[in-house]
Amino acid sequence: MLSLTALIAAVVAVVAACVRATREVRARITERARARRLAQATTAIADREVVTVEGTVCAPAVPLTAPLSGRSCVAYHAVAKLWRVGARKTTLLGTVDEHRLVPFGLEIAGGETVTIDGDRAELAELPRPLIPRKLDLEQSFLARHRQPAELARSGGFEEVVIAIGDLIRVQGLALVEAHEAGEQLYRGEARRIRIVAHPAHPLTIGRR
Repeated sequence: MLSLTALIAAVVAVVAACVRATREVRARITERARARRLAQATTAIADREVVTVEGTVCAPAVPLTAPLSGRSCVAYHAVAKLWRVGARKTTLLGTVDEHRLVPFGLEIAGGETVTIDGDRAELAELPRPLIPRKLDLEQSFLARHRQPAELARSGGFEEVVIAIGDLIRVQGLALVEAHEAGEQLYRGEARRIRIVAHPAHPLTIGRR
């Protein structure tokens, strides 16, 4: 028969597995919901309308560097789960969750470029583990968030990035600035388009 200690350890392991499974289900639901959001909005650009635009990510003046992979990008979502590994159980100490977005151009059909303007976006693709891991970057990430660097070895790290050259969809509020006759602004284009967020419709970015 199992000892009381072994029984408790088995119960804890089962509960932890159930918690992980629940989190994975919720993550998949979130991904599907964001993908549906991207597919439902109109693609016809009109001023102050929620639209979905498709195109290729252009290089910004100052790109971001993803903290766990070191990749150059315009947006990322990085997550670290910090664990204490003991002889009988593993305890979750906390989670570090970081989103970043830099304004960038998106070249859409016809060669027109729209500006994706904001400092944060919901990414339809959720973070995933990196293989191989980069321990030095993971330690720097934790240190920047005032966490002990030694927790990197037992931690779980995931990341997703939107890189320069990616083909993506972006949903947000369109702001269209039309030219007055005779103006030569915006390098000869007939209008300038910015896609921004507002409280009811956050910027959402997904793969095309």
